[in-house]
Amino acid sequence: MLIGELPTVLVDRDQLVTVFRELIGNSLKFCPPGSSIRITSDLVAAGHRITDDGPGFGQRDAEVAFELFRRFHPASVPGTGAGLAIVERIVQRHGGRAALSHDDRAGGAQVHLFFPAHLDGDRGPRRPI
Repeated sequence: MLIGELPTVLVDRDQLVTVFRELIGNSLKFCPPGSSIRITSDLVAAGHRITDDGPGFGQRDAEVAFELFRRFHPASVPGTGAGLAIVERIVQRHGGRAALSHDDRAGGAQVHLFFPAHLDGDRGPRRPI
């Protein structure tokens, strides 16, 4: 797993831990042996973009991936299908948005999290779930 330099964002720490636990957990669960997972960040016009470049899934699945209880794997694979829905809701509650892009070279979908870049002294939104 490769984790690049990540930005400082004004969010609820516990909720951000949940976001990364869901993203990294999904990546580890579905990565074939020998695969790598990358988490990177860059500054874009809307703020900070954090990208999870794990194993991904197909373009068709990416269109509904943020739906609650949406599963893409057989019942024998553990999970509820709530992970990406939880991620999206937490990011939205912090003034950001979650999005997916499809990249066949990366193995499927990439999850992008956009967090606003707050000015110094701006505490930003910190609403409980």
